[in-house]
Amino acid sequence: MIRLRRNVLAVAVVATVHLAGAHALQVFVTVEGTVLEGSAYFTGSGAARAVPVHLESERDDAEPPTVLARTMTRDEDGTFRFDLATIPPPAEATLRVVAETLDGHRAVWTLREEDLAGIPREAPARDVGVREILAGLAGIVALTGLAGWASRRHA
Repeated sequence: MIRLRRNVLAVAVVATVHLAGAHALQVFVTVEGTVLEGSAYFTGSGAARAVPVHLESERDDAEPPTVLARTMTRDEDGTFRFDLATIPPPAEATLRVVAETLDGHRAVWTLREEDLAGIPREAPARDVGVREILAGLAGIVALTGLAGWASRRHA
């Protein structure tokens, strides 16, 4: 009797693991030029239809990832695309494509540096100093004075 219980328990565990693995969400991504195309699918059951997908960037510091763009997979075949020419990824950041269903299935594809070789990257932000601020204000004052002089001259 104990042996039968062990066998039933072993079969139940194997079946649970198999069923859980058969329903895992997967994502696949390719980069052609500046277009990032991919598909999301459930192993064993095909295309993941109408699944939210987002493109995120993460720097090495401790800040949370930044979502650059969002889309949904198409109903027919579970495909999606991002045009990186319209959303230039930040320089020196790791890019990930994340597909996540409403019931908690999640798949992540990390893009390697060589995947992004031909894509223009956003320049890292730099601090604006006092010198730049004063130069901008001086330019505004000079243009205002020039416009005033020109309007009085023609009056």
